[in-house]
Amino acid sequence: MKKLVAILCAVLISVPAWSMSYDEAESLWETRGENITNAFSASKMYGSLAKTEEAGSYERGEALLLQTEALFFYADTSSNIDTKKKFHKSGEEVALKAVRIFKNEGDDENTALSYFWAGAHLGKWGIANGILASLFKVKTMRKYIDQIKNNDGKELLSFGYNRLLGRLLFKLPWPKGDKKEALRLAKEGFESTINEDFGVSEHGLNNIYYAQSLIAAGNKGLAKSILTKFVNIRNYEDFNSERMPETKTEQALARKLLQGL
Repeated sequence: MKKLVAILCAVLISVPAWSMSYDEAESLWETRGENITNAFSASKMYGSLAKTEEAGSYERGEALLLQTEALFFYADTSSNIDTKKKFHKSGEEVALKAVRIFKNEGDDENTALSYFWAGAHLGKWGIANGILASLFKVKTMRKYIDQIKNNDGKELLSFGYNRLLGRLLFKLPWPKGDKKEALRLAKEGFESTINEDFGVSEHGLNNIYYAQSLIAAGNKGLAKSILTKFVNIRNYEDFNSERMPETKTEQALARKLLQGL
């Protein structure tokens, strides 16, 4: 009887500790805007939690998705070029681990989401390493992007598919690039995600990428209007409460664009 009580006590003690690990990681993630190292700490914690889950399990896949997103924020926000290179590469590898799990589970949505993060990391890795490195990775990037669409994930993350493909086509030199198609994709992503209360897309990058495509096409007036509306947003809770730190960073980028118009 005493042995049974001891076992039950051990189980009851371990459950809150397990729960607290996820709670602590989430708390760190939610404070990423205060200090980007919180995002890095969250990514390490999610990575450790993923290893405690059964290999190939759905739960491990979910933890890996959380890890790759946290790694993206940390690497993308860092001002250190070596940090960007290292952790965007790591983030891509984590995302591909999640791909394998969700493919095996037959979960199209999370498979598409995992491919999105793999593509987002690879795109930023390419920028950090320069145009030549980017060109060598175009085929892989297109594979990731195609898999998002193949798994019916085009509309995920506020039309993240449009952002990845559009940005690739916008940045690549002719004949691989296509600024006209990039403009079409940016416009679709923007118009499909408008927050009616603010008159712009709920995702800051949709506003920025559409504005940049408009500028390249010679329509600076519309670009300026979109960017001005976006940078003037202060009610972040109603705009996009889940992306407050990202929105503020994207507003800073938008202000720089406005200065050149």
